[in-house]
Amino acid sequence: MNFQTPTKPRYKKTETSNELVITIPSRNNWFLIIFVLVWLSGWVFGGIMAILKIFASLFIEPENFFSPENMFLTFWLCGWAAGLAVAIYGLFWNLSGKEEIKISSVKFEIERKTPIWSSTKKFYVSQIKSFRTLHPGLLSILFPSNYPYGHYTESIAFDYGAETIQFGLDLDEAEAKLIVQDIQNKFPKLCES
Repeated sequence: MNFQTPTKPRYKKTETSNELVITIPSRNNWFLIIFVLVWLSGWVFGGIMAILKIFASLFIEPENFFSPENMFLTFWLCGWAAGLAVAIYGLFWNLSGKEEIKISSVKFEIERKTPIWSSTKKFYVSQIKSFRTLHPGLLSILFPSNYPYGHYTESIAFDYGAETIQFGLDLDEAEAKLIVQDIQNKFPKLCES
């Protein structure tokens, strides 16, 4: 009989005497990465052609620069730039993004970062209540996806005043339970309801 060996968790845990740091790397969805690279090549080509059209009318036919066609292209390029930024951020997230949770006796910090961008949320530990894992909802089961494209799942939550804070992107339920257990072992008061 061949038994399957247990899978190691994807996250990494670093512990000091007064701090716990949990790092959760993004899942590398290679199909999505290849799709975005192909999509980006077409998207960039379309944007370059629109920019060339506007510059051509500026230098060759300056009297037609404010034509409805150029005004539309200028407006379209604003949306194009926003789409380009989202696609590039998503590509970096899928290649090397990570979520880092830093916990001490005073603060709880959640940081999502890529090589080009990061966002941080900080919370007072004394105000955290009802620390728990979340069960995946129907949407996350039917449409699993990777942050930041579309729907993504956050696996751990706590109450902070009148708000529920969620984190732990795309963790398996067992990994989320392990993280909550690690936090409970280091900071037992944090996980009390």
